[in-house]
Amino acid sequence: MRTKLDSLFDVFCPEYSRRSRELTRIDYRQINRVCGELAILEGKITNHAEIEDQLERTRKRIRDLQRDFASLSGWAKSVASTEIERRRGVSDLDRAIDPPPRHKWPNIALPALLDEWFDGLEFVATKIVTASPPRKGRKKNIKAYRAAELCLEGFVLSTGKEPTFWNGGDTEFSRVVCQVFEIMEIDGGIRGPIEAAMQKHFAGR
Repeated sequence: MRTKLDSLFDVFCPEYSRRSRELTRIDYRQINRVCGELAILEGKITNHAEIEDQLERTRKRIRDLQRDFASLSGWAKSVASTEIERRRGVSDLDRAIDPPPRHKWPNIALPALLDEWFDGLEFVATKIVTASPPRKGRKKNIKAYRAAELCLEGFVLSTGKEPTFWNGGDTEFSRVVCQVFEIMEIDGGIRGPIEAAMQKHFAGR
């Protein structure tokens, strides 16, 4: 059974014959991220506060682990690193003949990986805050404006083109926004959200 998330992905990744360029694996991952953020706005993720707390606790534990690992005996880290490689099937002879690059040594890779996860979870936290339900009395349709920004990002990733729009005119980008708004059941016009998204996009150049 197809979901709204499937439909959103189809907007940005239609059949090959309809795409203006071949997409790389990185393109697909980025577009998948855009669709995931749209799903947050669409309401599939409703426990925003709980997720924020989980993210904060996890990031704190990552920092604690990094400090503990940094203070661990260098001998212990070296022996553990060698054992990890042995369990991966890397022998002493393999290391001698074709040593792996330094950044792939287990005792070097772990701190870098923890840094990546810390930053990645921070990114998720900012998206959750952005997608949190607006305060009562706020007139601006936050959902529509954020959805338009994500549509723009997905459009550029999918087509390699810059978005265009003029009031009353039909453009490739405006059709994408209309499709997404219809899937997400976002009420209201597209002009304000599109203009705000484009202004933010081009101002960042």
